[in-house]
Amino acid sequence: MIASDIVHTVISRGLGDLAFVAGLVAIRTAISFFLGKELEEARQHQS
Repeated sequence: MIASDIVHTVISRGLGDLAFVAGLVAIRTAISFFLGKELEEARQHQS
């Protein structure tokens, strides 16, 4: 998903689009990080 956003930004080359993609990448990275932490805690709790 991130790759498609980057490709779209490269094609459109708008500064607003670049900021939008940067925001999306930051949000997706944060979600993935915290989801990974929660999954690890759940695995440890089950053990």
